[in-house]
Amino acid sequence: MDIVTDLAVVPRSRRRRSTLFLAQTPWDSGFTAAQFLPVSDSESGLHQNGQMPNPGAHSQIPSVTAGCMLTVRGRVLLSRRAVPPRIGLWTIPGGFVEKGESVERAALRELAEETGVRIKHARLAAIYSIPQIGQTCYLYSADLSECEICIGAESADARLFDPFEIPWNELAFPTDRRLLHQLQPVTPTLEFETGRFYWGEGGRIVLTSQSPHC
Repeated sequence: MDIVTDLAVVPRSRRRRSTLFLAQTPWDSGFTAAQFLPVSDSESGLHQNGQMPNPGAHSQIPSVTAGCMLTVRGRVLLSRRAVPPRIGLWTIPGGFVEKGESVERAALRELAEETGVRIKHARLAAIYSIPQIGQTCYLYSADLSECEICIGAESADARLFDPFEIPWNELAFPTDRRLLHQLQPVTPTLEFETGRFYWGEGGRIVLTSQSPHC
């Protein structure tokens, strides 16, 4: 199989197919579906009541989530979850979109509720579909020169991390890891991305992305 390293030397007739192949190379998130099964009676109740998607079964009601990754002078703001699922792990502030609000407004609301930081606008950074749990995730990004953090009721902590301090082994969700991965120094410009997370071999959660930076 030919590996494309320089599009300038590829005939125009082959460029479209080659770039599409590169864009759809699966990216392993490092997570498995088993990590998201309920771990307590309270979480099981939330799954049964439809308040939390269950990775072990097809969701009956599609859900939409939204989050906002805020960077302050190169440092990224993360919150530590105080509510299920994934209690105690770090995440990009986010949650479910409520009836009557836009996805951007939901992302900004979640940022304010979890960290106390209020902003008026953000850029859409990524849209990820997760069909096996009937969920679509919209992630936004924004930059500030400074901010004052006030930890909300759904967070155990919130703080700014330098890129080399990001707690990769303590992140809550595959979507967190993907967007933070995109922010690394090798790709300093955060480009818009769409993709689909699905359960791969052995239950590993992988991403097929429409970005050439997979």
